Amino acid sequence: MSEMFSVILPTFNRSEYLRESLDSVLAQTYESFEVIVVNDGSDDDTESVLKPYFGQIEYLEKPNGGKSSAVNLGLAHARGEYIWVFDDDDLAYPDKIQRHYQVFSRHPEVGYTYSSYHT
Repeated sequence: MSEMFSVILPTFNRSEYLRESLDSVLAQTYESFEVIVVNDGSDDDTESVLKPYFGQIEYLEKPNGGKSSAVNLGLAHARGEYIWVFDDDDLAYPDKIQRHYQVFSRHPEVGYTYSSYHT
């Protein structure tokens, strides 16, 4: 596995969901990925919730400008061949990246993948 995924997680005032959400990303079975969390001007305890993860994530802050601007900042820092924009209140199955990588590796002509969800 040499292709890296960049997981961009924009967040704004959702600190109550961040631990569980981020833990689900960090538990991926695919090993080549980076996580970029973009704090979009939160005024809750987002930064303190994320501090224990600082050795495992790239943490960026910006004034509030909306999800698109947070994603764009994350994209400017991304180093992966593939991008996964992950919402701050979502949970991922541990094999999420692996499943998408399998599609890309079997079908290099594919430009993007998506999947269903459970609520």
